[in-house]
Amino acid sequence: MKNNNFFLSWSIIFVLLTSFIFALLIGEGLYGFGADYYVIYYENNLNFGSFVNRLGWIISTFTLNGVHLGVHISTFFLSLSFGMLLRLFFHIKKLDSLLIFLTIFIIGIHTWPIIMSTSNAMRQGLGMSMIFFALCAYIDRQNLLFFIFIFISIFIHKTCIFFASIFLLSIFVLNLMSKSKNFSNKLFLFFGIIIFLFTSLIIHSYEDATIASKIIEKDYRYHMLLISIFYVLIAHSKNNFLKDYFNIFLYLFIFGSFSLFFLQLNWEYERLMMMMLIPIILSIGSIFKKKSAYIYYSVVFSSLLILTISNGMYQSFQ
Repeated sequence: MKNNNFFLSWSIIFVLLTSFIFALLIGEGLYGFGADYYVIYYENNLNFGSFVNRLGWIISTFTLNGVHLGVHISTFFLSLSFGMLLRLFFHIKKLDSLLIFLTIFIIGIHTWPIIMSTSNAMRQGLGMSMIFFALCAYIDRQNLLFFIFIFISIFIHKTCIFFASIFLLSIFVLNLMSKSKNFSNKLFLFFGIIIFLFTSLIIHSYEDATIASKIIEKDYRYHMLLISIFYVLIAHSKNNFLKDYFNIFLYLFIFGSFSLFFLQLNWEYERLMMMMLIPIILSIGSIFKKKSAYIYYSVVFSSLLILTISNGMYQSFQ
C-alpha cells in the first residue's frame, strides 16, 4: 500500500510536469506542425461552425497578444488526459513502478494517436481529451465530472455526439446487466449488432455519406479492423471481461465504428479508431497479470512509436 501511495502521489506530479513541457515544445514548433494547422488552425481566435464544432475552434485557435496558445492548450489537455488514464490503469493493476510508468507515458505521447492530434487534428485531439477525462471520472466514480466532460465534448467536435451516445448506452447496458443474473455475452453481441445497424442507417441517411471517402496518405483501415476484431474475440473469450464499464464502452464503440468501415467512410473510420486506439490498448492490458502487464504495455507502446516514426508521421510535420 505504501508503494502504491508513493506511485499515486508522484505519478500525478510527473504527468502534470511532462504535459506542461510537452505542450510548450509542441506549441513552440519544435516538432513542427501538421497540414491541418497550416490550412486553418494557424488562424487567430476563430469563432464559427455549428454548435458541435464551435468550442473546438475557439480553444484550438485561441490567441492572446499575438501568441497562438491554442496548440499549447490542446496538447496539454490531451497529454494530461492520456497520463491520467494510464495512471488509473497502473493503479488498478497495482503496477507501482514509477520509472516504467513515466517511460511508457513519454513514449505514448509521441505515438500516432497523440502526436497527430496535437497540432494537426486539434479539435479531435481536444475531443479525445474530454473522452479520456470522462472515462477517468467514471472509473473513479465521479459521476458529476463524468457527465460534465461528456457535455463539454459535444461542443468540441461532431464525432463526440457519437461517443456521448455510446457512453449513455453503455450505462444502460451496465445497469441492465447488474439487474440480470443471466446476462450473457450473446446479449452484448445483440446490442453490438443493433448499434451497427442503427449507426449505418443514420449515416446512410446523409446523401454525401454514400460516397466513399479518400484515404489520407497511408491506409490503416485494415489494421484498425483487425485490432477491433481481436478485441471482440477477447471480449467473448474472457470471463467477466464485459462486466467492466470501460470495456463495455469500447465494445459497443467498435460495433458502431464498423458501420463507417462497411460504408467506405475510410478516413472517418481511421480517425475514429485513432481516437480510441490507446483505450483499446489499455483495456487489453487489463487481462494480464502484473509482470506480464509491464511487458505488454512496454512492448505495445514501443512498437506503436516505431511504427509512427517508420511510417513518416514526423516527416509529414513541417
